[in-house]
Amino acid sequence: MIIPVLETCRFNNEIASLRSQRRKNLSLRGGTIATTKQSRTYISYPRDCFGLRPRNDKTMQTQKLIKSKIREIPDWPKKGISFKDITPLLGDKVAFGKTIDLLARPYLGKKVDKVVGIDARGFILAAALAYKLKTGLAIVRKKGKLPAKTVSQEYTLEYASNVLEMHEDAILPGEKVLIVDDVLATGGTMQATINMVKKLKGKIIGVDFLIELTYLSGRKNLKGYKIKSLIQY
Repeated sequence: MIIPVLETCRFNNEIASLRSQRRKNLSLRGGTIATTKQSRTYISYPRDCFGLRPRNDKTMQTQKLIKSKIREIPDWPKKGISFKDITPLLGDKVAFGKTIDLLARPYLGKKVDKVVGIDARGFILAAALAYKLKTGLAIVRKKGKLPAKTVSQEYTLEYASNVLEMHEDAILPGEKVLIVDDVLATGGTMQATINMVKKLKGKIIGVDFLIELTYLSGRKNLKGYKIKSLIQY
């Protein structure tokens, strides 16, 4: 029997507490807690929020480096917002390279046809990731920015709505698609992008973010998809 474990987005990856009546029969070996031969109960080590298992010191140090290059700007673009500025990260060749390496890691050796990047900072990550994974690139833009025939999707912001568009030929039916953006906040733009990819009959294999603002609970609005984020606030 396997005891289910709640996956955690915290970097310490602490194993969930075991029932007291079984603790005396358990021993820790590497990333797995195993029992004696008489009892086959075990609990597997949980993945981190980006699907990397097992976590190691090198990965944790890399993520600390990446986070250290993200500059927080208080009260911008308006009061009460702490803006996550990734330009220092993009300007550091080592940190930026490691960022793309970590984003690509879960998909190395897997079939990915297109990486989709969302206007505007998502373009940067998606283009580099597409090169790393040797895939095509598709872009999502705000309404009126694409010259050919498009599909569109409206999405809602806190006090307004907006429209995103993709070219109709950006994704072919059946293509395996990885969608990438810089920040997961409420999830509105990503949900709109998912809907457009589905309209074009693409198969979504992953939805990835550089940054996740966990206090906005955007992940809850994207149920049914494999959501990964590299850095959490």
